[in-house]
Amino acid sequence: MSETPALWTEPRNAFARKFLRRIAERDSEPDTAGEAYANGVWRRVPHPKLGYSILPPAHGPGEPPFATFFNPYHARLAQAILPATGRSTLWRLDTKAGEHGHCVFVEGELAGYFRLFDSNVVPFLTAADVLTRNPQALAFLLEATSGPGLEHAGRHLDRALRGDGNEGGEE
Repeated sequence: MSETPALWTEPRNAFARKFLRRIAERDSEPDTAGEAYANGVWRRVPHPKLGYSILPPAHGPGEPPFATFFNPYHARLAQAILPATGRSTLWRLDTKAGEHGHCVFVEGELAGYFRLFDSNVVPFLTAADVLTRNPQALAFLLEATSGPGLEHAGRHLDRALRGDGNEGGEE
């Protein structure tokens, strides 16, 4: 059995430091680098001084946390949404309005229109898209939701699944 050093000054890695430096010195990262880093389950663990640590999927021993939060609610929200941060956006909103408004595209295909341009639309659609594609991220978001919020959401979902004709409407 090999001995583990008492104190690691840097996390273990299967790649040689020289190789990692060469990769870091490249002019640009591939489009998938951010997604590869963010893909997977972000862990929420207690932090001895700052409440809760959020650790990325490839977090290694000795690395500082990616984020810390005092409030568990804020930590859960971050844990749910962080998988979206590295994703190449599938969504695009035209800045120029046409006959029906600003075109919104998904993976290059026209998906619809927005009457007004809002630069916040694309990041929020990307986050929502990730939540629907990543069951663990969706579970973290639901975990952050209050009991009454889940109860109301459950009623809306039940109505939608029964086809009561009130899609997304008020109760």
